[in-house]
Amino acid sequence: MDKRREREHRILLVLVILFVLLLVGMMTTIGAFIAYGGLDHMGNGNQAALPEQGYTRLGSTNTVAWDKSGEVLDLSEIVEEVMPSIVAITNMTTTTYYNFFGSYERDQEGRGSGIIFKETDEELLIMTNHHVVENSNNLQVTFEDGTMVEGSIKGTNSGSDLAVVVVPLSELSKETKESIRVATLGSTENCRVGQMVLAIGNALGYGQSLTVGYISAKDRPVQVEGREMVLLQTDAAINPGNSGGALINMQGEVIGINSVKYAAEQVERMAYAIPMEKALPIIEGIGGREAVSEEERGYLGIRYEKVSDELNQIYQFPHGIYVTEVLKGSAADKAGIYIRDIITAVDGIEVMDEAAMQECMKGYRIGDTITLTMERYYRGRYHEIEITVTLEGLSEE
Repeated sequence: MDKRREREHRILLVLVILFVLLLVGMMTTIGAFIAYGGLDHMGNGNQAALPEQGYTRLGSTNTVAWDKSGEVLDLSEIVEEVMPSIVAITNMTTTTYYNFFGSYERDQEGRGSGIIFKETDEELLIMTNHHVVENSNNLQVTFEDGTMVEGSIKGTNSGSDLAVVVVPLSELSKETKESIRVATLGSTENCRVGQMVLAIGNALGYGQSLTVGYISAKDRPVQVEGREMVLLQTDAAINPGNSGGALINMQGEVIGINSVKYAAEQVERMAYAIPMEKALPIIEGIGGREAVSEEERGYLGIRYEKVSDELNQIYQFPHGIYVTEVLKGSAADKAGIYIRDIITAVDGIEVMDEAAMQECMKGYRIGDTITLTMERYYRGRYHEIEITVTLEGLSEE
């Protein structure tokens, strides 16, 4: 009997100890809950204490913003001003795959963003990333009001990851024309680390959306595909579909072109934008020239064709314009261009197919001097060279 009572006392003692430990744990949890400000608006704990006045949450992060007077920062006016300048771009491409049985093609759809930077009497010019429109079979541009029209590539520059897309104004309704706006362009030269920025783009292809962050670093060198770019680093979320969209300062100026291509995948909230002062000269070079009449137009005097993906993969030909014929006595002949040379750029503007080459050459007159970037084969491989050519009129022969 005594042993039984002793066993019951031991069990009771263990239960008391467990109850006390449970009570202490509950008091600790409640204290921590109070110390960290309770639940946030999503019902999650561990939320940092906030100022007693004037704050607002921005996006889905724990970012908190308020001005020096404690007033809430309302970014809606900036967004409403800039959003009509931003478009969504859908790029249809065809990729060729090779296997043991041969080759097959598959259509793919890519999504990105663009910024309206110029309007002429006939068309809208939109800046975006090169990789957004690369290898395009068809481009669809969607404006803020939901209107979708077909666009075309005016030119690209893969080295800087920049491109210009044009949309004929004749394809837009009066209402859409009135709703769109040419972006106000700024510069990062006077920006400081820690200043707030907004990123607007077609994130994940769901339509235009906003993320908010800060300038994390300026003049950050980034190595991509063997090239170095000096970029603006931000912690604003840049997701697939945001490429080609706008990085905006608090004055509503576009200070950079967002690029997922340069995002660091190993860490969170570390993305990059091409500074506008670096992008604009290239963009203007691509989209600034107006086509001239055939009588005034300067010609190289060559026949050419695109280097296909098949030639690139099988024979390692560089992508570009393959010269199939050089007309005797032409500007190209006089400059020393040969059959089998591959033209990759005209005055720094990349030309990867026949349409891009033709579009690029439309803006040059007889007597204009241009610089061709080419790949020339010798000593067993292709080497990059540059040749200066003075254009001449079209031969009557």
